[in-house]
Amino acid sequence: PKARICTDASPWGLGCILIAQGEIIKYFTEPITQADCARFNAQLHHPTFISVWEVMPILIALRLWLARSPALARFQIKSDSFTALKSLEKGSGRSKPLNAVIREIALMEAQHGSSFVVTRHIPGVANSVPDALSRLSAPAPAMFPDALSGAAQDRSPPRDSSFWVTSEE
Repeated sequence: PKARICTDASPWGLGCILIAQGEIIKYFTEPITQADCARFNAQLHHPTFISVWEVMPILIALRLWLARSPALARFQIKSDSFTALKSLEKGSGRSKPLNAVIREIALMEAQHGSSFVVTRHIPGVANSVPDALSRLSAPAPAMFPDALSGAAQDRSPPRDSSFWVTSEE
C-alpha cells in the first residue's frame, strides 16, 4: 500500500489521518450527528453502536481520499478496533447497521475493480492522534494533536441520503 489510513471513533466523534511517505498529510474529525443516528436508529453518544462508528471513518476516508488520489489505489487501514477490521476483511459484520457501512465500502471496491483495502490492527495506545480527533466533540474534549500542525484538514461530505449509495435494507 502506498498510503495508510489510521482511524478511531468514540461515542462523540470520528477521527482519521492519512499518512503518505511517513508523514501525516490529511486528517478529518467529525462529530457523530443526528443524521448518523437516524440512519442506524441509534442514540446519540450511546456506545452500543461503536462498531458502526469505528467503520464510518474508513468509509469517509475512502470517499474523500480515493477519488482525489487515484495513484493511492491501495490503502492500509489501521485501527484499534478488531471488529471493524474483521468485518472489513470478511465483507460483513454482526449487525445490520455495520453491514450497511461495509456494503458501501464493498461497492466502492467493486466500482474500482479491485480490493484497495489492507487491514492492520494497532494497539489503542499507538493510535493516539486519531483517538484525540475522535474525542474533540466529547464533553471533556481532547487536546488537538500537535502532530497535525502541517496536515490539511478535510471535511466529510454531509452524511445525508446522497452520501449513501446502497439501500438501507
